[in-house]
Amino acid sequence: MNGNKGRLRGFENDDYLPDKRPETHLEILASEYAASKISAPCYPTVIQESGHKGGTYFEHKHFIDNIEGAKTDTATVTEGLYAVVVGIAAEEAVKIGKVLYINELLSR
Repeated sequence: MNGNKGRLRGFENDDYLPDKRPETHLEILASEYAASKISAPCYPTVIQESGHKGGTYFEHKHFIDNIEGAKTDTATVTEGLYAVVVGIAAEEAVKIGKVLYINELLSR
């Protein structure tokens, strides 16, 4: 992102710059009269290594919060259940080669 006061660049290390920068990279490049900063923002190691750049940790944390009845901005337990049911139905429909209705799956 460019603006009249500087430039902001952020990305994850992938095929773009393999092995040349940390896994996450943020550049705040200011005009010639202001300070610039380059950093490698990330979660603590235990979170970062949980999978999906920390996403798995937060998915699990919010899932537990939902089970315990805490208010979150994530899917509810019921929405999560139906997401799994739809996935199972889709896989089974492919295996049997015909439409599988959710109510049929749930009745089993």
